[in-house]
Amino acid sequence: MENQMTLRTWIDEFEKDAFIDCSVETQCNAGWYDWFCRDASLRNKTIKIGKIIRKIKDGGKVELDNTYVFFKNNCPLSGPLYDDFRICEIETGDVLFNIHKLLLE
Repeated sequence: MENQMTLRTWIDEFEKDAFIDCSVETQCNAGWYDWFCRDASLRNKTIKIGKIIRKIKDGGKVELDNTYVFFKNNCPLSGPLYDDFRICEIETGDVLFNIHKLLLE
């Protein structure tokens, strides 16, 4: 993924309701990479996951200016759909954290 917004910027934008629109374009800008749910579901998922992400503080294992976040709605071979978000290094794209099995219905 290229030209990703830093996690600090993402949190600032989330706080300003930049991802509140239901459009697919807005939700892709929020970080949705792949999904199997209805497009209309993405907005609410962004809001629920965003409430978790905005609690992330700088320092320790996450540097807000050197990482980005993206979201995926997963469809396993058996079981319900589930969401995850991944925090990655901007420079390398390496996934640092994958927070998964968020059943956010």
